[in-house]
This record gives sequence, structure tokens and C-alpha cells, in this order.
Amino acid sequence: MARFSQDIALDLGTAYTRIYVRGEGVQAEFPTAVAVESGARPGKLGPVVAIGEDAKEMLGRTPDHLHAIRPIREGRVANYPLTEILVREAFERARRGHGMSKPRVLLCAPQGLDEIERRALQDSVRAAGAREVLMIPKSVCAAVGSELPVHEATASMVVDIGDGSTEICVMSLGGVVEMSTVGIGGHTFDEAIAGWIREQHGVVLGERLTEELKLGLGSAVDLPQPCSMLVRGQDLSSAIPRELEAKSTELTAAIQPALAGLVEGIRQMVNRLSPDLAGDLASHGVVLSGGSSMLEGIVPFFRSQTGIPIVRAEDPLRATVTGAGWLLEDRQQLDRLLL
Repeated sequence: MARFSQDIALDLGTAYTRIYVRGEGVQAEFPTAVAVESGARPGKLGPVVAIGEDAKEMLGRTPDHLHAIRPIREGRVANYPLTEILVREAFERARRGHGMSKPRVLLCAPQGLDEIERRALQDSVRAAGAREVLMIPKSVCAAVGSELPVHEATASMVVDIGDGSTEICVMSLGGVVEMSTVGIGGHTFDEAIAGWIREQHGVVLGERLTEELKLGLGSAVDLPQPCSMLVRGQDLSSAIPRELEAKSTELTAAIQPALAGLVEGIRQMVNRLSPDLAGDLASHGVVLSGGSSMLEGIVPFFRSQTGIPIVRAEDPLRATVTGAGWLLEDRQQLDRLLL
């Protein structure tokens, strides 16, 4: 029966969904977006039109009879029926023509879920075709996937900066010492940039264009050679399209408050640790993971603001799902860390 049933790890991120098949590695990765038609009744959704890449392309561009939706917001489920559809698609992509029926799923879950949220999320994954659903904190998986020495008698700290929020976790001797969540992530950077452009230039930018601007010019520190990018948005007063030249220095200034919030979250975590564990961090440092840790200049920014050695994980985008996949191979360790 082994080829018909498979253990998998599932990371439902605000921006991307990733799935790891035990013994095979990451087998599916696509944007966490679903496009559906309007339902026959107000407030009801109709048939699914697109999932993943095609649905993401529709964000902010759909006519009245279509809706492009991100079912995961700020790390939490915003729409359970669409989440079920998304998970079913993830299972299909992971199968790739192979027989996989009713897999056991290790689900990477955000910190702080209450019992109702946890049960609803498990029910959605079961309804999508899972035989059993186990849950583990995202940040724990990120620490393991970042190859931190979590089993050693020393503090291992990961700062997992996702699109919706940032999770901070300190582990030692194979267990969790402290965990916390900061409600700041890549989407916060996007909102800050869009707000700056609106206030300083009187131009409204869409969600996709703001993200492209962040990826093209965004930096936590001023670049050695400032650059600019032409973007087209909607004039705030006349509502007609207008082009403007956005500068990298503007984006850096716009996201400073959000970055300061992350620095404060790191400082608060360090203050909660014992002197010995805090000393370990001063010696061994902190690892950044998550898609938003790819922001230009974020590593030297955190180093300068915290005084702690900081590095980025080797594969920050997939650290969480990879860590969960590795834990599938160590059931004894996994049992100690499950929610």
C-alpha cells in the first residue's frame, strides 16, 4: 500500500503554497490565489476559474463577474472553502500522475491559532483528501529547514518573515524555548510603499504593481547607487492614469517604520531569554527565513540595529516546508513539537 499512500508536508503561505513529499522533496509550489466566478446569489461564489499562477495574474484585474482571491491572509485562513480547493490542487500537483491516496499531512501552522481555528483548518485539509492532519508551528519548521543546531545545548533563533506576518522562534535541546509573532510582513512593506506613493505623489497603485515596485527597488538600506523605476497608477484627484518615477530612496524611507517593528520584535524576544541563551545568540547569531527576508539590505540592516550576527538561510523561500519534510523522517522529534 506504500505507493498509494504518502506522508507529505504542506505549507499554506499567504503568498505561496508549497508541498513536500516524503522521500522526494518539494514537489509543488504555486501562488496562494484562486479565481472564481460570481455566484447566483449575492455573497456566494461560483465555479473556480483558475488556481495558482493564472489566478495571481488576475489579482486586481478581474471584471465584475470574476473574483481573484487570496484565501490565506496574514498567515491565517480567510476563506475555508477556497482553502480546501487550494489544498486539493496542491495534492494533485504533488501526485504528478503517481498513485497517492489519502496522504497523511503535516501542516505548517501559524502560531497562536485557537482551538476553533485549528479544527477548521484541519477539517479543510481532510476534506481536500487527507487521511490524517498533524499540525506544527511554521517557525519550528523554518528553524529545522534553516539547518540550525536545534538539538544542541545552545540557543537557535529563526526570524521567519512571511508575506502576512513574522514568526520568531528560539529552540534548544530539541525543544521550543520561546515563540512570538509580529504582525508585520511583506504585505506590510507593500502597504507602506503604496501609502507613500499615494501621499507624496497623489497616485494610487494596485497590489500587483506595488509588489513589482518593491521587488525592483525595495531595500532596507540606501543603495550605493540609487535607482528609479517608471510606474503607472491612477491619479488620486482626476482618476485618470498617470506615470511617475519612483525612486529607491523613497521606498527605503517608506518601509522604515515596518522594519523598526521587526527590530523591536527581535529585541523583545532576546529580552525574554535567560542570560545564557541570550549570550548564545550573541555568539552564534540569528537566521532569517521566509520570502520577505529576500528584501535587499535586510541582513546588514538587522545586524546594525540589533548588534547580533545575522545571516539568511540558504533557501529562505522553502525553509519552512523543507523543515517539515525533514521532521517527517524523525517521528520521535516530531511528536515533541506537534501542536
